[in-house]
Amino acid sequence: MSQAIHHAIDIDASLDAVWRVFTDLSTWPRWFPHAVAAQALHDAPWYRRGGGVEVELTVPVLGSMVLRLDIEEADPRHKVRWVGKAWGVRGDHSYTFEDRGAWTRVTSHEQFGGPLAVLANGSAVRERIDRIAHDAMTRLKEVVEAAEVTP
Repeated sequence: MSQAIHHAIDIDASLDAVWRVFTDLSTWPRWFPHAVAAQALHDAPWYRRGGGVEVELTVPVLGSMVLRLDIEEADPRHKVRWVGKAWGVRGDHSYTFEDRGAWTRVTSHEQFGGPLAVLANGSAVRERIDRIAHDAMTRLKEVVEAAEVTP
């Protein structure tokens, strides 16, 4: 059984500004919930097919962990999709970016599967994951919009 979480947010900034923040791994701890650090796995841009990112997370109750995200699909400035695995759960997560002129719509879609994913069905765990995804989108918006007004 798999679970899906879907969020979209409109950011008052150009697609270039949003993409710049999203692809700058040094900004991830500011918007990616529980991220302490993120680094590319290879020298080439991490957001290319075959690229990847290691994200160091500090998760309440569980402590520290490193999550490896392998890029499975990439269309720079339009879509990035990665797969990560932890604790018997496989996450397939995509971000899409729509240029709307003066603003940009960012959509996050995450599909969870695996033996432990069934535990999140209709539970407080699912609500928590949904809240984390919502917070990530809200924080990304805040970071991008703040960068746009900073000289």
